[in-house]
Amino acid sequence: ASLDKLQGILENIAQGEREKYGFGSNSPEATAVDESSSFELSFQAISSTIRMVSIEGKIQVNRKKVSTYDFHTLVYDRRENRLISLSEMFEDAWPNARKTLADVLEQKITTQSNERLHSSESQEFIRARITNALNSNPQWVLLPGQPNRTSSGIRFNFAPPPSTPSKDHVYQIDVPVSVFWEFLSADWKQRFVKP
Repeated sequence: ASLDKLQGILENIAQGEREKYGFGSNSPEATAVDESSSFELSFQAISSTIRMVSIEGKIQVNRKKVSTYDFHTLVYDRRENRLISLSEMFEDAWPNARKTLADVLEQKITTQSNERLHSSESQEFIRARITNALNSNPQWVLLPGQPNRTSSGIRFNFAPPPSTPSKDHVYQIDVPVSVFWEFLSADWKQRFVKP
């Protein structure tokens, strides 16, 4: 039953993303899609344990020789048959965990930005992207740990902003559990490899 529900969720996500980018049958933009336009969405299981499955959806939209990249991720609890939000892993410690995660993500994105672009995006811009993502709809998955038992960390996915759709502005940042272990609830500590 849980796999059927998960399949239904993935189908709804795929339909919603097609609609969002104007490729759905109900989209007013669907008539404007020409032969040179394309929409690709691929799902991949990043980690799977007895209890949890993390799925990463990568989206690429091509229109008029411009590519747009995006993500749609989900973490699904098989036992409870429901999606998990990032904040619930930390319960009351979420504000402290969010600040710690934001600091680590900012450092890692700044480093990658310097390496790729030979100049960093502004710190204000990077911090705003991270803050907005963590406060609204973070795109994250659990990383594999011990087979079928635990996770080793969290991957955060950042799509490029509409103003700079280049793949150079796509960031996938892996954060090891040691960074946020102290903030996890007791239940969630059992689902991660102890650092």
